[in-house]
Amino acid sequence: MHGNLLSRIKMSKSSNKFVKKKTQDNFDNMQNYTDKNSETNIEENNSIYTEQLVNGNEDYLFKFKTKKYFIAENGKKRRIKKKRKFKSDDIRKKIKSRFHKTFKNIINENLKKAGSKKLFDFFPQCFIGNVSKKVNSACLDLTYKELLLKDFISETTKDDYAHKNPDYKKYEKNKEVIEYLEKNPEICKKSGFDLIKDKKYKDLLNAYFSSGEFEDSIIRLKKENECKDYIQEYVLKAKNYVNFYYSFKKKGKG
Repeated sequence: MHGNLLSRIKMSKSSNKFVKKKTQDNFDNMQNYTDKNSETNIEENNSIYTEQLVNGNEDYLFKFKTKKYFIAENGKKRRIKKKRKFKSDDIRKKIKSRFHKTFKNIINENLKKAGSKKLFDFFPQCFIGNVSKKVNSACLDLTYKELLLKDFISETTKDDYAHKNPDYKKYEKNKEVIEYLEKNPEICKKSGFDLIKDKKYKDLLNAYFSSGEFEDSIIRLKKENECKDYIQEYVLKAKNYVNFYYSFKKKGKG
């Protein structure tokens, strides 16, 4: 198991770059390749080897293909349909879900060690399962505390939303934990939540994507027998997760 993300945040008040340089370099190399091989360059079946650190000092190399089209019987090019699991929104949904689950578990573990009698629940499903640009771009500059206190349920437009009651219970529980920690500043400080609560959501996401915990999530995908192409897409979407939503925000649409 790699270093604890929360511990790194606690040790670095001035910087969110507390992560392995080699991993960052590998991600940058992947992005450079993707930028050069956009979907307009679809004639060839390109293959490259990308180095990804996935387990301590152990490296593995995998090859992926970028073929986007095939030639149909009539001689015309036809776009290769993506399997549902390869769709961008589905990948971002998994990335978002795993970040929040990992982060919640880390925070709760530290709260337990600090003697807290209350622990955080998951975020409401209406937020975790929502990967729209409008909702996520609007959250990037919120602090983690503001994010926990945001009433996403009331903003849900679906009248028949099935998870409404369970989501309200999660929301109310998290509000109770915030109030409990405000009344118990020593536990808040000892657990490190005093630092976490004031960090912006976008900074926590970037910290995670450069952390050992994220490397572990890639190992997990491999153990789940995900194909190499899928892992490649997952890493690239994670690397650009914050920028994807922030670019929407900067255009004044968020």
